[in-house]
Amino acid sequence: MARQNFAHRSGVKVHVCRQHGVWFDDEETLEDLVEWVKSGGLAAAREEQRDEESHNERIKARLARERLDGSFDPAEEWPF
Repeated sequence: MARQNFAHRSGVKVHVCRQHGVWFDDEETLEDLVEWVKSGGLAAAREEQRDEESHNERIKARLARERLDGSFDPAEEWPF
């Protein structure tokens, strides 16, 4: 079981087990998480994740294009 920040940005620490799910230290932790979700935190985290995935897909597409046309230079420094 690993302790981590829920949704990587909530500030609420939870215990996560791949087999058994998410565990809270106490009722206050759950209440803090519910307040974070109600305030729009989860929606913002999901939007940020979608933006990051979209960015990664654009990078993959660019890499694929450059490999196909031979212009890929691994020594080139990319602005990430």
